Parts: sequence; structure tokens; C-alpha cells
Amino acid sequence: MNIIETLFDDPPKRARFITRKITIEDENTIIYGLSGVGKTALVLNYLYSLVKKRFLYLDMHDLRLSANIDYDKLQTFCRTYSIDVIAIENYNFSLKLPYVKQVLLTSELPIKIDGFRIKKLTGLDFEEFIAFDSRFDNLQDSFSRFLKNGNFPGLIYTHESQHLKEMQSLIRLNLSNLEIEIITQAAQNCGRKVSAHQIFTKIKILMKTSKDSFYKHFDSLQQRGYIYLINKYNQPRAVKKLFLCDFKMQSILSFKKDFNLTFANLILLELLKHDLTITYTDDIDFYIETKQKAILAIPFINHEQLDLRLHNLDEMIDRKKIKKIDIVTMNREQHFNYKNVLCDIVPFTQWAFLD
Repeated sequence: MNIIETLFDDPPKRARFITRKITIEDENTIIYGLSGVGKTALVLNYLYSLVKKRFLYLDMHDLRLSANIDYDKLQTFCRTYSIDVIAIENYNFSLKLPYVKQVLLTSELPIKIDGFRIKKLTGLDFEEFIAFDSRFDNLQDSFSRFLKNGNFPGLIYTHESQHLKEMQSLIRLNLSNLEIEIITQAAQNCGRKVSAHQIFTKIKILMKTSKDSFYKHFDSLQQRGYIYLINKYNQPRAVKKLFLCDFKMQSILSFKKDFNLTFANLILLELLKHDLTITYTDDIDFYIETKQKAILAIPFINHEQLDLRLHNLDEMIDRKKIKKIDIVTMNREQHFNYKNVLCDIVPFTQWAFLD
């Protein structure tokens, strides 16, 4: 029995699966996203849901494959065994794709191939997390667990004491030494205004690297979704705010802890699911120009702080740049008007479900 036959006869078993917001339809599809966000589970669930269709699953990171599979062998096998669907994980273009009814590819990078639909899979948002971990009777308990778990689905089934080790192992497995240093520096500046050059300057003290190599890997981390940079409103050349793929990443990669910044990162990741253009200002954590909405991330808010933050928005309100203000908190709720602008102070557990 050859390698392909072995893989066909004994595909990976489908694990417990909870429906995600990203789904696979009956078309050629590329699913990209970080390792650990659930690409394999999504693909296997789709494959095992097929009725009267034969599938073949390959993983190009499988060390057993080596050079044992080439296009001619694969195409011959697919034709001989009437394969309808082939799924190739961690695809890297080294293997020419066979002609079958449907091809599914996964990658960390957003690769482009004519005739393929591209979908990005990220970590769990709060609504997905609740579906994965349904042990709690109320949203506040679920949210407390979410804050401890982070948004990588595999950690839900791992004891909290092992989260640090699991996440660091995942990072070591998928990132180069330079990329690990970049994301570690990023974690220390999460939620703050910081330039790539500032990070490069710090890293150059710690390890030998060239500017070209640094920027190549820094850009790759952005493309893959490890790092997010948010532009300043109407000032695209200004220093950007830096955020991470998981709001828990700061504590995974550094001893720094700032819950206000963690909370802001949490809110950004929820916003990114809506495919919005997000910017910031000196007084607004996140500004959605198309909706003329200001979003303030203030987990614990008092009256004086609220008055100051609202007063700082007067100029943009007067210029008709703001028609709605969301103030996202841990548990406070209040609705009022400020200078004829609707203001909602809303707990994250409610805000995360709003359109």
C-alpha cells in the first residue's frame, strides 16, 4: 500500500466540533489564519459531513510525507479512486493541485489562487466562545472564563495552569527566533502607539538582524494576523497603535499587565470581525468613520473620568464627525444624550452582541 492509499484509508478522526461563523461551502476554498485557531477542525468537520463523496486529506507539515507525493501520483490516485474532494493543509505551492470537484487549502498566509474563495479564520469571538464553553448559566461567568482563556479554542479544553506553556509552545513551533522576539516586543507595547522602527531598534540590541530581515518578518506577522496596526484618523503617516491576535498574549509573552490595554485589545478583536475600517484619535480608542461612531474602552469608569472623556470629544461632535458614542465597560450600563449625541455605557457582555 502506498502513502496516498494509507492516508485515504486512515484519515484523521473528527474531534468535537462547534459551529464557527466561518463555514465551508461547495466550492474551492482557501482558509487562512494562525495555527491553533481551528482550521483543521473546520476542514475535517466539512469533510466528514459529505454525503456520497470521497475525500482525501493531506497535511504538508506531516513529516511522513516528505517527497513521497508528487502531482502525477496524486492525480492518478484521485482519478482511480474517484476522489471528489481533496483537502491540503499548510499548502505552500510545492505541490501542483490535482483536478477534482473541490479543493480545500489551509495556510497561515492569505495565499491567492484563481478560482478559489479566500476566507480568514481567527480566534474565537465572545459569541463563539459561549458556544464552545456552555458550562455557565450567565454571561458574566462566561465572560470571566473568556478573560482567563483567551480566544484560542484549544485552550478551552486545557487546564488553566497549562495555558502559558501551551501558548508558548505553539509560538515556538510556528515562529522563527526573530518573529518570536518581534511579537514579544509587541506584547510589551500592546495597545500603545509604537512604530516598527522603535521595535527594530530594541531588537537590534538583543540579537543580530538586518533591517530588511526585520521588516520582512514584521510584515509577515501582520499578514498572518499575529499583529494588528491601527492608523490614526486622518493621519495615516502618524505612529500606529499596535494590538495582538489574542488579548491574553501580553501576559503570555511578558510580565507586563495592564488590564485597560487588555480590554482595549479585546474590543478591537470583536470589531475586526465586522470588517470595518478602524482608526484611533488622541481621545477615541476606536473610531468608525463610516458609522460616525466613537468607541471608548473603559472597563471601570467613574463620573469624573466620564465627564473628561466626553468633553474631549466636543470638537469632533461639533464638526458632525460623531453621531454615536459607545463606552464599553465591564459591568456598568447607562444610556443618555451628550450634546445631542446618543451615548451608551454598556457592558462588554451586551456590546459584543450588538451589530
